[in-house]
Amino acid sequence: MAHGNTIWSHPRATGPLNGLGDASAMAQIAADALAVRIATYPDLVKKEKMTAAETQADIAAWRVIADDWYWIASNGADGAASNHFTLPDRIAALDTAIERLFRIFDHTAKMAKRPVADVITPAQQQQITSYLAMRYWAQHERRNRYDSEGRLALHIRDYAQINAELRARQPAQPESKAA
Repeated sequence: MAHGNTIWSHPRATGPLNGLGDASAMAQIAADALAVRIATYPDLVKKEKMTAAETQADIAAWRVIADDWYWIASNGADGAASNHFTLPDRIAALDTAIERLFRIFDHTAKMAKRPVADVITPAQQQQITSYLAMRYWAQHERRNRYDSEGRLALHIRDYAQINAELRARQPAQPESKAA
């Protein structure tokens, strides 16, 4: 999947985005993000830091993101792909999550009086890598699906769909060939 960063890149990401092919990591990070929101948002509503409508919308978007990446990571074997109509909500949720995480990094670095790269944990690095990769794929889904030379540019979800269709065509029992 050599797409480079011609589709989307965050201004704080330098060089090529990492993790674009790591569907399992994106699925896990998306599931974790959903779980954190489900666990923490009620308290944020009580403290009036977010409205109930904001939390419901963000949780709904992350539920679709998590389900979609679970489906992609399973190569279409489990769950279901998201539909295109959820794309604006998924992009908004990812953009918000990316900005929140960068704010956390900046605050931590400021308090430690060290560069961000010196204060983020490996788990936080994986989280931002996966968020940026998921956002890249969301932008890929948004754009025209053909590259500059007219070739179909497959989305990572397309590979999962192809694999699911191939599995569906296979017989339940392996065929034995006569010698």
